[in-house]
Amino acid sequence: MVERSNSDFLSCVDIVHGDVKPENALVFEVEDDESERQNFGFSHLDASSDEFPLGGSPPWQAPECMSGKYFKIETAKRTDIYSFGLLLWRVMLDGDPFSLLSSTCTIEGKTERDYRLRRNEIVASLKEDDKLSDHACESLKSSGIFNEQQLSMLHRVIRSSLAKDPSNRELHMARLIRLLSPDFWYQTRQSVPPKRISLKRDVTLLDIEKSFHELRKVDVVVHEQIASSYRHYATGSAGEDPPNIGAAYQLAICYTIGFGVPFKPEECLRWLNIAAMGGSFDAQQALPTFAAVFNDELSEYVVAPSADNLYREHLDLPDVKNLSLKGESHENPFEVSFRDSKFYHDGKVSDGRLLLLHAAEMCRYDALETLLANGASGAYATQDGVTALHFVSIWEISKVKSLATKVIQAGGDINAVAQPGSSIGGTPLMWSVMEDRQAHSSIIMELGGNPMAGQGSLNALTLSARLHMTTHLRLLLGQTKPAQIQGWLHRLVVAAASGESRYARVIRHGKKWETAPSDTLQLLKGWNSVFQDAPDMDELIFQAVLASLDSSWGPSNTDIQAAFLDAATIVPKQYAALLKECIVRDNKELFDHLMKRHVPTTETFENEKTCLHFCAQNPNNTTTITYYAKRLLESPDVDINARDSTGQTPFMDALLARKWDLAHLLLHGNADALTTNNAGYNIIGLIIQTLNLGAAKWALKYSGAGDMFRQRAFIVHPERNISAIQEAARIILPRAHGMKTEVSGLFLFILSNFMDRDKIDYRSSLSGLLPNATALDIAASQGNVHAVKALCKKGAHIASGPTALKLARGEMEREESSSLRKKNLERCVYIVENWEKDPKRIEAEADGWTKLKTLDESNVRSSWEVIAWEWKVPPPKGVESELDGATAATSGVYVVNDI
Repeated sequence: MVERSNSDFLSCVDIVHGDVKPENALVFEVEDDESERQNFGFSHLDASSDEFPLGGSPPWQAPECMSGKYFKIETAKRTDIYSFGLLLWRVMLDGDPFSLLSSTCTIEGKTERDYRLRRNEIVASLKEDDKLSDHACESLKSSGIFNEQQLSMLHRVIRSSLAKDPSNRELHMARLIRLLSPDFWYQTRQSVPPKRISLKRDVTLLDIEKSFHELRKVDVVVHEQIASSYRHYATGSAGEDPPNIGAAYQLAICYTIGFGVPFKPEECLRWLNIAAMGGSFDAQQALPTFAAVFNDELSEYVVAPSADNLYREHLDLPDVKNLSLKGESHENPFEVSFRDSKFYHDGKVSDGRLLLLHAAEMCRYDALETLLANGASGAYATQDGVTALHFVSIWEISKVKSLATKVIQAGGDINAVAQPGSSIGGTPLMWSVMEDRQAHSSIIMELGGNPMAGQGSLNALTLSARLHMTTHLRLLLGQTKPAQIQGWLHRLVVAAASGESRYARVIRHGKKWETAPSDTLQLLKGWNSVFQDAPDMDELIFQAVLASLDSSWGPSNTDIQAAFLDAATIVPKQYAALLKECIVRDNKELFDHLMKRHVPTTETFENEKTCLHFCAQNPNNTTTITYYAKRLLESPDVDINARDSTGQTPFMDALLARKWDLAHLLLHGNADALTTNNAGYNIIGLIIQTLNLGAAKWALKYSGAGDMFRQRAFIVHPERNISAIQEAARIILPRAHGMKTEVSGLFLFILSNFMDRDKIDYRSSLSGLLPNATALDIAASQGNVHAVKALCKKGAHIASGPTALKLARGEMEREESSSLRKKNLERCVYIVENWEKDPKRIEAEADGWTKLKTLDESNVRSSWEVIAWEWKVPPPKGVESELDGATAATSGVYVVNDI
């Protein structure tokens, strides 16, 4: 069930997520459809009694979060309850619940963005009127999905979580979760007494190999924490609990594939040995192979039982040899029991499907003969598409051809495709490839098995290439038409470059785990040379390595990618393209390998961006500093001030992308922080245009270069003499409260950093936003009520009040002005005309119009305040930046916002 234990756990240990929504819930395809929260950017761990702000995403946030006020921990936890109720509503309807609002009110918008803004306004209105829970319950009832008992439970959860008054919401997540758990779904409510739980609790271990695809794009810090948790449990939770053998086994896998820890064979062996000694069958099976591959002298490991014997023990069936005819009737006992079953009537099989599959899986050859002789159909498949023929690869080779032929004659499809699920999926030939049963594969192809059959691009050919089973691949290619091979050669090379996990490769290939990929590539190169119009193999290899970066195991298979690159002639431009992709996809191992090859770092790509530009697109800020930008800056050819097609530098990209550590590194590495782009705007102008309050705060408050920006970046467009306040004053507040707070907060922050009288009253030239106009003139002409109020509060009306009134009245007379725009223009005129008469009353009225009473220019109390943030990357030694009095070395802990 959604958030089954994670929400309960976070709430009980006083962790507030702060941004619960569908996009932040990871759903894993495991037994119980578990989901887990991700993106803890707005989360807060209570360490004191202080108040703190919360963020959130409209329309998923609680109504009290929209005001931007601060919360204590108990109140803040109730905001997660509200968002959880909305998330539950969305899951139960299996779609966007807010789309149903169109049945009760009109949602209009010329663009998708306008539609979303209008929808968010309607949702905010329902929240304010405390009617959203009624709407949610009614929509669940009208869906027709749930019975009365289920609806009663859902309504109770919805109403206890979507109450407008936080005090009326259920505080303890466990109460809500308990109602929704499968054990109680059809039962009455079971009371769960509220209590706090400790951080130590039973957990279900994450299977790294099965979950790697979902986790590979998660922040590397999460990888490290997962590996650290495995070590914690493997050693017995600080000595208080017994060691977890499963955790030791998973930690061994981490050290093999390099997940959260470096690739260390000796550590892998150590933890495999611990797991094996503790009784882990998987570890016992793997340890002899790993010992032979990485350390021939290791002898103290547990010898695993025979896999065949273990398999037979789990079947709980007599040995095949005991199925001989017994008794005077000389009848097969399986046949006797079968004839007495519900599947046998009047000498014919009425439904022997399950028995046929059971006999095929258990290798009961005589039972198969009996069932087929009595008319059982070989066409039956499970829900996943598994047929009797899928088990051919585990049959005795002497039985395969005759029995498989009979199953086919009974309607079985030798190319039936099973879906991945409880089985591995694929065709019977693919199952044979997985087991590396070449003799079985030969018979399957003789009976009509097609190497090209499968699911999309995954078939027996690509599977054998991905597993680097060169001999098996050679057998399959020999039974495939050359024209088909030529068409699939690129996919085969991509499959070989992608591979499987390093752990699985060691298990499969033993001491040949490093050379097996090269052997497969050599086979494919040989086949490519057969064709007269063959594609360039070097280009195929380059494209395959590039594609492998997106594969499930691409980030951890650098050794395969390096071997493929060594086997081809790659031009410098291609190497540079790979380097760029490593940065964007956060593949630090291959990046490091390429840098050791002295790959050119000055190449430009789309929009003339360099590798240094693309560092801002890396999803991991820490990795960007440690593995990419820092290494690139060590190259003597890198231009730290390189400009892309729009004129933006790497520093601009980093700051606008909110990569603070990267921006800090570039700023103190002699990047030109005051340069302008092709449109003539400097970084402060770009920050204002992109409504990037976080970037503004970093540049002007936390960068260590705030004085420089305040003194030399006030004119954001030098050619047109546009000031920062003027640029900010022309941005009108949007309707959505979240964006309204962002825009108003940005304007107030810019104004608070340029409060000198001459800057507030600065007039642009004839080429400015308005000819010879001040910021107040621009704000009034735009109908920007909030900016006009803030500027009048600073005395801007004294110098330019008459001009502002004239411009605003002129705009009011324009026929194309909308009614809302005219109303705002009237309000601007009213503020300027009456400010001197009663400033407090006028300010209060303006606050009411803009609904921003929680904001003031000295402290923007909204979702960007306050988290602890520490610079960990000092500026490079010997670098002297002109920071106008700011110190180049920045240290200590800053209290900053989630910018």
